[in-house]
Amino acid sequence: MPRSVPHLSRELLYRLSTTEGLSNEKIAQVVGVSPKTVSRRLVSYGIKIPKPRWSKIILDDESLRQAYVTEGLSVGKTALRFGVSVTVVKREFKRIGIEIRKPDYKGPTIDRETLARLYISEGLSGEDLAKAFGIGRNKMYGLLKELGLSRRPGYFDSGRPHKPKGPRPQFIDPDILYQLHVTEKRSPFQIAEILGVGRSAVYRRLHKCGIKLPQSEYLPKRPRRPIKLPPGINRDTIYQLHVIERRSPEAISKILGVGDGLIYRSLNEWGLKIPRSQYSTKRKFTPRAKVYLDAEPLKYMYHEQKLSAREIAENLGIPRASVVREICRHGLNKRLYKEKWAEEARKPFAFRVVKKRHPAR
Repeated sequence: MPRSVPHLSRELLYRLSTTEGLSNEKIAQVVGVSPKTVSRRLVSYGIKIPKPRWSKIILDDESLRQAYVTEGLSVGKTALRFGVSVTVVKREFKRIGIEIRKPDYKGPTIDRETLARLYISEGLSGEDLAKAFGIGRNKMYGLLKELGLSRRPGYFDSGRPHKPKGPRPQFIDPDILYQLHVTEKRSPFQIAEILGVGRSAVYRRLHKCGIKLPQSEYLPKRPRRPIKLPPGINRDTIYQLHVIERRSPEAISKILGVGDGLIYRSLNEWGLKIPRSQYSTKRKFTPRAKVYLDAEPLKYMYHEQKLSAREIAENLGIPRASVVREICRHGLNKRLYKEKWAEEARKPFAFRVVKKRHPAR
C-alpha cells in the first residue's frame, strides 16, 4: 500500500471518482496531490476507474433547418454557431435529410469570342489566361472545354518524358552561329549575349551542328590574373628552394606559410617546375628488423608468470604483433588454450566462461 496521506480516504476517492465522475487529474487538483498518487491509491483501495466514453452529439432538427435552410448559413458557419465540428454538422444533415448545397461559382463572366481571340489568335496558354482572369488553371481548362474551344496539344502530348523547367529554347540560325563561333572565334557566352538567348541553347546548337571549337581558340582570350605573392617572397626565393635545393611544392608551401596552389601556379608560369623524381624531400622507408624470441623465456613469461602478449611486449620494448607471432611459431598458444578450457570445465556451470562463436557470415 502506498504511503499514507491523511486526508486521502477511500470514501473521498470513491465519491470523487465514481459518484462525481472526475478524472485523476481533476481529483489531484481538488485533493492537492499528484495524479500518480491518486492512481496508486485508487488501485490500492480496489476502486475501478471507469473508462471515459465519448457521448454522441445530437443537434436539434429545427435549429439546424433554421440556420442552414432559412437563414442560408454555410456549413462552416453553422458549425461555429453550434460549437461543433463540420463533420458533426454534415452527419446531422445526413440524419435529418437536408441536402448540402454546392458552392456557387463566382468567377468572372468570359464570353466565347474574347476567350477564342486570346487563346487561339494571340496564342496565350491556359495558365496565362487563368492568371489574367484570376481563376485556377483547371477551372480555365474546364471553361475552354465548356465553350467548345479545342485545347492545344501540350508538352506531354508529344511523348517526351519530362517537362522543361524553363521556356523552350529559341531557334538559332546555323549560318549566324558559324559566323560568330568559327569565323570570329567568339565564345558561347558572348554568342548568347549577342543573340539574347541562353548559354545552354547555344551549347546544344553548337554540338548539334558539330562546329564546337576548343576553348583555347576563343578570341579575345581572357587575361590571366597576375600572381600576388606575400611580401618577402619572390621568384629568387622559390628558385632557390625548388631548383637548387630540390624541395617539393608542398614542402615549399610549409616553409613559406602559403598555399601549395600558389606555389604550383608560380612554378608553372615561371617555367621552374622540375620532375617529381628529382625532389630531395622524399619519404624514406626504413624497414624494421624481425624480432626473434627464444622459446624457453617466452614459455616462462607466458605460461608460468601468466603474462599477456601485450605485457610481454611492454616489458621487452617490442611490438605486440611480434610477441604473438613468436608465440604461434613456438606452438605455445595451443597448450595454453588446452589448459585454460580444461580448468574452465572443472568449474561449476554458472561460473564458466562460455566460448564466443563468430556469427555465420
